[in-house]
Amino acid sequence: MYLHILVGGCKQPLWPNTPSSGSAVLSECGQTCFTEAMDGVFPQTFASTLPGDKMNVVCRLQCWDSAHDAHLLTAVNDGVKFLATGLIDGANATYTFMNATLKQMYPIPILAINEDTKVFKHEPPSWDAIHAVVELCAGFGGMTQGISACGFHTVAAVDFIDRMSQLHAKQGEIETITGDVTDPATVCKIWHHAKGAGTIAAGFACQPFSRLGDQKGGDDSRAQSLRGILQTAFFLQVQVVILECVAPAASNQFVQDEIRHFFHQPS
Repeated sequence: MYLHILVGGCKQPLWPNTPSSGSAVLSECGQTCFTEAMDGVFPQTFASTLPGDKMNVVCRLQCWDSAHDAHLLTAVNDGVKFLATGLIDGANATYTFMNATLKQMYPIPILAINEDTKVFKHEPPSWDAIHAVVELCAGFGGMTQGISACGFHTVAAVDFIDRMSQLHAKQGEIETITGDVTDPATVCKIWHHAKGAGTIAAGFACQPFSRLGDQKGGDDSRAQSLRGILQTAFFLQVQVVILECVAPAASNQFVQDEIRHFFHQPS
């Protein structure tokens, strides 16, 4: 795990204590940081899911079954071992299953992978993948313009407003997606167009935190864009997350709690 200041001329990020390895950091000046994000968790746990319910789970393969009846896997977020039925090729160590069905809970959980399930196969990190970026809450593409100067390139851009997606598309041959970052269907569209991209860059909604906005923090529904961004990063298993917002967001309790939760750190 590592963290690094992306843009030049930044002051040392402020945090209540010296950040430990993998800590999430936002500078008090509202400047952009990037952190490796592989250990983040947004658990939909087996314990909170009933048989017949759908699950979105990131897992690691322990033993592949050539008959596709009982693949043994471990959930990344809580370490629960479970069996999966259905077709996976067994060539990858880490998978994301979107919209799988929980068949049974005891004596061991069993997930069914069927025609409604999207399977993301995650490759080991590479420098090429890390320099490929998905821009979320993209707007007109300001993050794309900035990161290009640092040797990164955007492969897909997502915004909730179609007019913004159309404007972003005028920058060049970048796949644009109109969708809600809190919607698993949007995550699946991103994977379809940008599978393997190792970096997410996102400017989450500023209105809940700006001194010129409502300043309702987590009580403002627009603040959920941050949670959606971090959930997307987890499901896509990216290596780098770049977050941008107004300066007051850095000290907002909701923002700090969401990022702490992403890294599975105690409050």
